[in-house]
Amino acid sequence: MKNFNMKEYITELEKIVNIESDSKNIKGVAEVADYFYDKYKKLFLNVEKIQNYSEVGPCLKVTNTNEENYDVLFLGHMDTVFPKRTIEERPFKKEGNKVFGPGVIDMKGPLLSLYYAVKELVDKENLKKFCILLNSEEEIGSKHYGELIERIAEKSKYTLVIEHARPDGALVIERKGSGGYDIEFTGKASHAGSAPEKGRNAISEMAYWINKLNEVTDFEKGTTINCGIANGGTAKNVVAEKAYLGMEFRVKKVEAVEEIIKKIEDLKKHAEEKEIKLKIIGGLNRGPMVFNEKSKKLFEIIKEAGKELEIEIKGVSSGGGSDGNITSSVGSPTIDGLGPIGGGQHSVDEYLELDSVEERIELIVRIMEKLN
Repeated sequence: MKNFNMKEYITELEKIVNIESDSKNIKGVAEVADYFYDKYKKLFLNVEKIQNYSEVGPCLKVTNTNEENYDVLFLGHMDTVFPKRTIEERPFKKEGNKVFGPGVIDMKGPLLSLYYAVKELVDKENLKKFCILLNSEEEIGSKHYGELIERIAEKSKYTLVIEHARPDGALVIERKGSGGYDIEFTGKASHAGSAPEKGRNAISEMAYWINKLNEVTDFEKGTTINCGIANGGTAKNVVAEKAYLGMEFRVKKVEAVEEIIKKIEDLKKHAEEKEIKLKIIGGLNRGPMVFNEKSKKLFEIIKEAGKELEIEIKGVSSGGGSDGNITSSVGSPTIDGLGPIGGGQHSVDEYLELDSVEERIELIVRIMEKLN
């Protein structure tokens, strides 16, 4: 590729990896946004920094059209999961064919690769209309900018998520949806020795709920329940008045959420019979990223592009979520994992394989040439 130089790529990647940009680090995320703002501006594209909330950093929107309908939405995020001063402990480093550092593959390397793909594309004729949206809070659920992602995805024929390819090179073709509930149980305190019959044990009711909720887990259907936090009570000789349960669920199909809701409604009746009051907050946070007929068509185009470049394209399912869940939920066919190959995300072993960078940039370019 005429616009790519590996030494420059590594130098630039080191710079942005060493910018700390955890989701709540507004200044750090803004610095990453400014970095890419300047780079895309030099390509004479429409670039907009969107700062609608004081709680999180800005998003970055880049387009090659003044229209509001797009052939392709490229989706990525600038935030990481790593707290401040992580860079001091383990800054960017290169070892052989791999580079390491907080956020190097999730997803600062992929963001830089996308820039180089766009740099190649802007010189081509009949270029598809695209929008690049770089989110500032993907790692904490996109609670603020999820609606922005939805609005743009509704106007996008396809969505390509530039998360990293899996260690074996596979793309992500479907992701589970996720949600959860915070449940507070309130019973009645009483002396556990002299008057236990006068009490209403909130912990006992919570334990009943945990057992019943776990019955919903069905690995074949792709539905899982995880009761991850459970606490309550004040002393061993007091019937517990208060208890708290924090639970998460993952679903492969949105219909499975109805089963979870029905289970909770049935459990509410049991709590009422036991004279336990409830406070329940939660629900579905991200719908599933589904592999439907439209996304299958998109995946076939990607496979053809890969074949032309002698890249074997495989697809895998993932239990983890991304902003691709949001775009899929509003009907934009979505394929994830178009970035370089890497792994160890969210850990001290996070890495990016340098040998995969140029070929995956070329893959994005070839996909854009083949889309219709």
